[in-house]
Amino acid sequence: MNPDPTPSPSASSGACPDDDTLRAAFDGAESASETVETHLSTCEKCRARMEALAEVPGTIGFLAAGETHAELDTAIERLVADGRPAARITARELSARFAAPEREGSLGRLGDDLEILEIIGQGGMGVVLRALDTALDREVAVKLLHPAFAENADLVRRFREEARAVAALDHENVVPIHRVAEHAGLPYLVMPLARGASLARRIREHGRPAFPEALRLSLRAARALAAAHAAGIVHRDVKPGNLLLGGRGGEDGDSTVWLTDFGLASRGDRPGS
Repeated sequence: MNPDPTPSPSASSGACPDDDTLRAAFDGAESASETVETHLSTCEKCRARMEALAEVPGTIGFLAAGETHAELDTAIERLVADGRPAARITARELSARFAAPEREGSLGRLGDDLEILEIIGQGGMGVVLRALDTALDREVAVKLLHPAFAENADLVRRFREEARAVAALDHENVVPIHRVAEHAGLPYLVMPLARGASLARRIREHGRPAFPEALRLSLRAARALAAAHAAGIVHRDVKPGNLLLGGRGGEDGDSTVWLTDFGLASRGDRPGS
């Protein structure tokens, strides 16, 4: 038991949790996480205890204080900039790669049952599209290898490895893959369409989240990384642009985080990883 169960003066969420409860929350136990997250938002003493468990002195308290630090602000701005999609191909150029559309307003048809509706993002090696799965009558997200890389065998291999990496995971905070296929030499992934935007966009439009929300988002992202590490996968490109808000469950669009874009991931079972 906690030798000092008395809440700190700043606490408003009940008695301070004992070390076992804090440790369970840090390890991602659902039974403990929500209560502890709420308590940590008001209790400075327990934030310090959680820091000690995490072995990252000062980090949680630093975030809670909401102080402005030039180095941190610069780092955040850089990460947000990295998350911005680069418009390197137009809808007209991309539609030339697809089969003729069967629905008005579609950019074209991908495979037998995907009507491409719009480009919603572009990254280092892929183009993300909003599409209609006509077989199931639902909207999905499609990540297509950028046509500029179609002849690059190494990038085609990396793109396919991303599909295998994500397909190996089954976790609520890792974006799931419905299908992996290929069209005209371009591999693509079919995934659920997230209801919310990326964390990068959220920060650009609304600023940094308050400490309680930042803690919730961080814990969910950490659980996704832990699941990946348990499967021998190192993401290697975690940034706000690769965290999608609003996945499964919950009425709040920001209640769920999906870790996405495993294009730079390495696998422990591959030579040189």
